[in-house]
Amino acid sequence: MKNSKKRGAQIMRTRFGLHTGDALVGNMGARDRMQYTCLGPNVNLAARLEGLNKYYGTSILVSDVISKKASSEFLFRRVDIVEAKGTSIPVTLYELIGERGEFVAFGLSKEEIKHASNYEQAFDFYLHQDFDQAEIVLMKLKAEVPDDRVVQSLLERCQLHMKTPPPSSWNGVTSFDKK
Repeated sequence: MKNSKKRGAQIMRTRFGLHTGDALVGNMGARDRMQYTCLGPNVNLAARLEGLNKYYGTSILVSDVISKKASSEFLFRRVDIVEAKGTSIPVTLYELIGERGEFVAFGLSKEEIKHASNYEQAFDFYLHQDFDQAEIVLMKLKAEVPDDRVVQSLLERCQLHMKTPPPSSWNGVTSFDKK
């Protein structure tokens, strides 16, 4: 990346949404308008995750299914529990933080692991409606990494719930009407 900057090349940022499950894949359509594509609710969810990266300021969001399958090799942190447009079942979103292990090319620093662990504590406080305690942890995290948009997003939600408490039926799910 450093060599690219020296040559004047711009850094290209992209976003990924990862989910797994059954899908219909192949050539579809009429004979004169054939298209190779994939269809199904699992494909739609992956596409929604990709789009939600922009909202949360992340690059790689994964579903709980991916997190469970890959957590021995990768570090994730919960971002939110969402009901994406076109879905009716809440899904826990995770941000990919990095690869675990001491011999990996892009290993995690102790600070990154501690930051993710403290964030998880704040998220637990949030889900248990202990917004005051969540805010305390999140303010410390924000001071350590001011441009962490995931921390900022959860902090704003906690502060909103402190001003206007959610109903007793609140389950922490964020609903999205837009794609």
